[in-house]
Amino acid sequence: VPATSLVASGFVAMTLGAALLRLLRSTDDRIETIEASVRRLAAGELDLPVATTGSPELLELAQELDRLAAGLRSRRAVTEDQRRQIDGVLSSMIEGVIVLDGDQRIDSMNQAAGSLLQVAPSQAAGRTLLEYVRNAQLHDVALLAAETSRPVERTITVYRERPIHLQVHATPLYIESPDRPPGSLLVMSDVSRIRQLETMRKDFVANVSHELRTPITAIKGFVETLLDEPAGNPGQAERFMRIILNQADRLHLIIEDLLSLSRLEQADEPITTTRFTVGHLLDSALEICGHRATERGITIRPHVDSAASARGNVSLLEQVLVNLLDNAVKYSPPDSVVDVFMRVEADTLTIVVGDHGPGIREQDLPRIFERFYRTDRARSRELGGTGLGLAIVKHIAQAHGGEVTVESRLGEGSRFAVFIPQAPEREPTSEAR
Repeated sequence: VPATSLVASGFVAMTLGAALLRLLRSTDDRIETIEASVRRLAAGELDLPVATTGSPELLELAQELDRLAAGLRSRRAVTEDQRRQIDGVLSSMIEGVIVLDGDQRIDSMNQAAGSLLQVAPSQAAGRTLLEYVRNAQLHDVALLAAETSRPVERTITVYRERPIHLQVHATPLYIESPDRPPGSLLVMSDVSRIRQLETMRKDFVANVSHELRTPITAIKGFVETLLDEPAGNPGQAERFMRIILNQADRLHLIIEDLLSLSRLEQADEPITTTRFTVGHLLDSALEICGHRATERGITIRPHVDSAASARGNVSLLEQVLVNLLDNAVKYSPPDSVVDVFMRVEADTLTIVVGDHGPGIREQDLPRIFERFYRTDRARSRELGGTGLGLAIVKHIAQAHGGEVTVESRLGEGSRFAVFIPQAPEREPTSEAR
């Protein structure tokens, strides 16, 4: 073989080898590019396209990876939408919701639960109820639901600034897999108001029973005495009859006040209001209360702009003023002064009645507007009160969209203030004109 042929054959072989090496290196680079893209997809980077060139097989593989990434992006978007919807539902719920994992650690907590337990939901993840909320009752309910795999319902009390009664419903929750211990889903509702109303209902039933029993017992006893001694002392019989009449009047007052409260609470329609002068309202109240004040030597001193006008239900507001004046006269010492302030400023009618009586203890102030609540039961009954006057005042104020407040100190007297909002006058239409 000639030397030139050998040299030519070697040159061609070297050229082919170099071309094959470049091809292999290029193919390796493209494969490494695809491998890097796969690693990014596995790490959650779904927005980077898999771009490559080369053989049809590599191009098809790259396109499949692009389609896979698009599918994952679509599923992630759906998952994020569902997550946002769930977060929106949880955040808008008034019930507190806590999710615990299999180790009884907090997985999530909505804002309502944080408000009920007075903790920050953002700092709760990964911590136990005992560690973060520090309530053994809540922990026991969640643990019992997880251990028994059955729903559990309990009422617990959380002590914060004030005791909060929570109705807790716990259900087992399999978050990871059925082979792992279940977690718990806690749903909490604040039933403190319901408990308070239930207590008030029980107190009301007990109080009204007691208030009615006293006059009924007196009436029954004196009637039996009269029946046993029909020809007894006429003077004594007359005295007994007067006592019976007084107790019957007391029963009548209690029933009338209870009916007034019932009407105020069950009214389905707004009360009827008219425009009136403040002086007219005061004169009507003084006609009712003035006689008793004169008997006790008490001066009712008005501080009123008689010409001022306001809007409200005249008969109900007259009852408010009469009840407040009657209480002030009852509890004021003889020859003292009861001040009445009535003014219309901006959008509010203000009625204030102040006395110089014994005052009210601070611990009694939050409850004096409850039905039949008395700071001094013996003296109140002796003075002829039913225990419902201030409750009626509160409900009349609320029926007008207003409120009633009280300020009092022992030995210095009390000041009751009623605020009645005044709706702006509407401009009459052309037809009305």
